[in-house]
Amino acid sequence: FVKERMNYVTEKEGGSEGEAFKEILATEQGVISFTSDDGKEHYVGFYTLSNGMKMGVTAVKDEMLGSLADLRQALVVSATIVIIIGLLLAIFVARSIVRPIVDIVKVSETLATGDFTAEIPEKQLKRGDELGTLARAQDRMVKSMKDMIVQVNASATSVSNASYEMTGEVSRVNDSTTTISNAMQDIN
Repeated sequence: FVKERMNYVTEKEGGSEGEAFKEILATEQGVISFTSDDGKEHYVGFYTLSNGMKMGVTAVKDEMLGSLADLRQALVVSATIVIIIGLLLAIFVARSIVRPIVDIVKVSETLATGDFTAEIPEKQLKRGDELGTLARAQDRMVKSMKDMIVQVNASATSVSNASYEMTGEVSRVNDSTTTISNAMQDIN
């Protein structure tokens, strides 16, 4: 404004520029906006120096903020890419958790029907996380149950054999008792 050698307060009085300069003179520091005679919107940043003089910088709004539109677009594109990557990562993580659980549940349901031939997939047993620990624990449980069934079966066979032998002994004792009873009746 010094370059143009004009008094904006008096020459532009009543307009947006004149009002802006009145505000600059009345305020110590700040940023204001005004519309010039050519219709362009301007921003003015100003400060009062220690000697009382005002120093300000003026910029056309479109020139000053023009690069922000590009920045906004870049930010939207970047945010969209990050969201898509985040969703893909979330799907991957969810599947890596759900699949082992589904495998373990299938084995559990098979065991619940009394079929102890079901086995947990090897890849689930080799996992190093909590789901791998769960799979290994269930695998040990299945093996323990199979061993218990083998032991119960062996015990049942042993009891059956002992019962068969006892039946034979009881039959011989019964035969002996019958023979003794017949002999005693013959003596009588």
